[in-house]
Amino acid sequence: MGPVRVAVIAASSQERANLQTIIEAHPALAFVDSAADADTLAESLTGSVPDVLLADNEPDASDALKTLFELGQAPPALVLLLDDPVSDGMLDALPGDASAMLSRNATPAEIVAAIEAVAAGLCVLSPDIVARRFAGRKPLRQTSPGGPVEALTLREIEVLAMLADGKDLASMRMSRDGKR
Repeated sequence: MGPVRVAVIAASSQERANLQTIIEAHPALAFVDSAADADTLAESLTGSVPDVLLADNEPDASDALKTLFELGQAPPALVLLLDDPVSDGMLDALPGDASAMLSRNATPAEIVAAIEAVAAGLCVLSPDIVARRFAGRKPLRQTSPGGPVEALTLREIEVLAMLADGKDLASMRMSRDGKR
């Protein structure tokens, strides 16, 4: 598989240049194009879709690109760099298909990691965003009661060790019976 193809949307030409430098410095990424807005970028790409779209403070980038690319093509994964990614208003206004949300102050390594992660089909959120987004929700998994836990017997520990070593049930029976 070739490098991850990345396009950039940023209103500032200096920010576009900075993001392009980050992308070009990483051998697993390929810079495709950049523009000040989604409409201009989509026109310059002439129908070809990058793997990842890195948008600086442009929450509307996803919607604009969906309308401009052909219906038969999947839109690129979207990485958003935001001024305040943990504000309540920003979380509510974000497109549902944003694959990653980072602060505009993210390090180059964090940006590259987010690009690689979304290209692999993962989502990336800072711990602050996750904490704020899921505040007040009950955990999905029930925690065990604080009661006493029964210790394993020596034989149970031995069986677990054999399983960890890849032994099958027949070998364990032979071991128990004294046969090898």
